[in-house]
Amino acid sequence: MAKSVLNSYCVFSNKEFLSFLLIGLFLMFFNPSIYAQSSNIDSIDWMIDSTGELSSEQQKEHLDRALIIARRAQLINKEARIIYQMSDWELDQANYSQALIYLDSFEHLIALYDLIDLKCLQYLMRGSVSMQLKEFGQAKLFAEEAFRCFQSQSDTLGMGKACNNMGTAEMLLEDYPAALSNFEKAYTIFSKYKLGDELSGTLGNMGYVYLNKQNPKKALVIFEKRLAVVQKNKNKISEAKAYGNLAYSYFLLKDYSKAFSFYEKSIDLAKKEGFNDVLETTYKDLAETYETKGDTKNALKNYQLYHDTHLKNLGADTQKKVSELKVKYETELKDQKISKQTQAIQTLKQEKVIRQQRLWLLLTSLASLLTIFLFFYWRQKTKLNQIEKERIIEDKLKFQALAFKEQEKAFLEKQLDYKNKDITTLALDIIRKNDFSEKLKTDLSELEVILPNKFQAKIRDIIVFTQSHLTINEELAKLQVNIEEINQAFYEKLDVVAKLSPSEKQICGLIRLNLSNKEIALIRNTTTESAKVFRYRIRKKLGLNREENIVDFLKSL
Repeated sequence: MAKSVLNSYCVFSNKEFLSFLLIGLFLMFFNPSIYAQSSNIDSIDWMIDSTGELSSEQQKEHLDRALIIARRAQLINKEARIIYQMSDWELDQANYSQALIYLDSFEHLIALYDLIDLKCLQYLMRGSVSMQLKEFGQAKLFAEEAFRCFQSQSDTLGMGKACNNMGTAEMLLEDYPAALSNFEKAYTIFSKYKLGDELSGTLGNMGYVYLNKQNPKKALVIFEKRLAVVQKNKNKISEAKAYGNLAYSYFLLKDYSKAFSFYEKSIDLAKKEGFNDVLETTYKDLAETYETKGDTKNALKNYQLYHDTHLKNLGADTQKKVSELKVKYETELKDQKISKQTQAIQTLKQEKVIRQQRLWLLLTSLASLLTIFLFFYWRQKTKLNQIEKERIIEDKLKFQALAFKEQEKAFLEKQLDYKNKDITTLALDIIRKNDFSEKLKTDLSELEVILPNKFQAKIRDIIVFTQSHLTINEELAKLQVNIEEINQAFYEKLDVVAKLSPSEKQICGLIRLNLSNKEIALIRNTTTESAKVFRYRIRKKLGLNREENIVDFLKSL
């Protein structure tokens, strides 16, 4: 019967295994959302990664499209990261209210879906917004919180960004020693990762700190490092700014020739690349330099250039905004049409690829299923045969062990019965001898009274000898040893039932032999009353009622 039950269990296991396997494969291979989701992730990543090569407005368009795809595909983590970048984009455009709206949405997603890996970015962005709103103390607190968060995640690069933000807040709070300390930490981390833009920004901040500390010589060293970094990374706008920084440092050191040389480089590069903001700042610094030197003519000339550039920048910004809006309006319909066509083509391609993959995966899965089933069936069959053999051997061993235990039990019971009989015989023999000695002692005591005095001394000697025979008895000692040996397990059980003295345990062993109080008294060389008292105390400690037989109770242990 055991074998039939085992077989039915294994058949059920095979069916259950195959059912679950087929369901899992069906859900895996015939769910097009898996492939669509993979395609969506690729599209989002491409849009995000390509924003650095686009204009500001194109970046916003890419982020908007990526957000729509992420929401349709329910890619929560991607959606949160896109919203974070959109908040950063709005911050760069000085649209602080819109940046805060995106940041609130970002924080809502983190709280709703417990996106722990994005928590640090939340603090970092909060600090950046506070910085732009000139809440420098609050910005520092957020940067410190971001640093602790990145540190708990062992994100070294994030720690570097947090240090740079802390340093910027401390610089604006005019805590220059703390600012320099954090800038140096950030510089060390950015150097390790060879991040040119971050290194350039950090070095620029360090240079500004030294300028504010009236240490243009140290600032000059820092700005030279910055120039080397931006030239290596071919960042033209940062290079133009670096020339201006160096020029201003030489101006403060009153090395006007070098200052004018770097001003000229900054202006030439800014004009060539169309960096009007840099050009405006450089004209202003150059005018200040000429004014300090006492060259009023050139100072006035450069102040006029600064003024014209400033007005031009304002007009250019306005014109640029109008042009961009117009282009955006005209191309919006074209983009929508192209987007729909592109999506339709991608959908067709995806469906074709999915069909091909389904067929290939189906064939592969069926072959795999057949192989797995055959292997599983062979293994179960082998296992059943082995289990049956082991069960037969185990049953034989159990039967042999049971028979051996029965023989051993019978032998021990027989041996114990012999010992109990020997003890009982020995106890009765001791009782008879002690009874004889006690009677002899009594008779001799009576003779001592009635016989003449010349016999009394002899009779007293006999009484003393009899008394010593009652007190010292080798057979009694032998009986005690045998009782202790036989009743060792019995004594251990007694300890569980009640707390008895050694004498009480010995008397329990004699009571268990069904000896009377008189017989116990003779064996222990005490009075019958003492034996009765002992029996009463033992009954009380054992908690026995009057109706309960103490001999039966002790034998049951």
